[in-house]
Amino acid sequence: MSDSPLHFYILGHNLTLQKEAEKLGLIINTNKTKYMQVTRKTNIIKQDIEVAGKYYEAVNQFIYLGSQINSKNLIKEEIRLRIQTGNRSLFANKKLLRNKDLNAVSKLQIYKSIVRLVVTFGSEIRAMTVTEQNRLLIFERRVFGKIYGPTEDNDGTWRIKINEEFEILIKKETIVRFIKSQRLRWAAYVIRMDTIRTVKKLTDWEPRSSNQ
Repeated sequence: MSDSPLHFYILGHNLTLQKEAEKLGLIINTNKTKYMQVTRKTNIIKQDIEVAGKYYEAVNQFIYLGSQINSKNLIKEEIRLRIQTGNRSLFANKKLLRNKDLNAVSKLQIYKSIVRLVVTFGSEIRAMTVTEQNRLLIFERRVFGKIYGPTEDNDGTWRIKINEEFEILIKKETIVRFIKSQRLRWAAYVIRMDTIRTVKKLTDWEPRSSNQ
């Protein structure tokens, strides 16, 4: 890798991390340590980097604390993974959702307390587009279909419930509204934070142009 400003930036910080870790008897695991450049530029060449004789892999995405972070800072892949995890949780609890001894209210509570929490993990810090919101709503309506089942019309025929019927049953407490409420709770929590907290500093920080 060329001696670019990014290279020296990573080199300096990694040497500092390595030095401080050694004081505590810790060793940086090169197999687990990766680096990623966050940018929306399309002409960036991904290259591994050598620091103090050790090589670190360059990646476009990685999982951190259960959430995926990618180099383009796009949320759609994380939503896809959240829904995928929700499907696994749904499969693990399918016997409960199909249990005829449980009413719809109990099954809805199982969904809210288990499946929905898996899908919305980390959602309070994510800004979603309408497309991502619709993907989550589609997933949730499929769950509601399993909980409430079809509807019998006056002529005796059975049909899948429409979206408006689901919203009436759940009192419009959709997964998107739940996420928005979580974001408001997080915002209120940040506002109450002490000014020395890093999150608070980043929230209050105002970028300045280079000519100021």
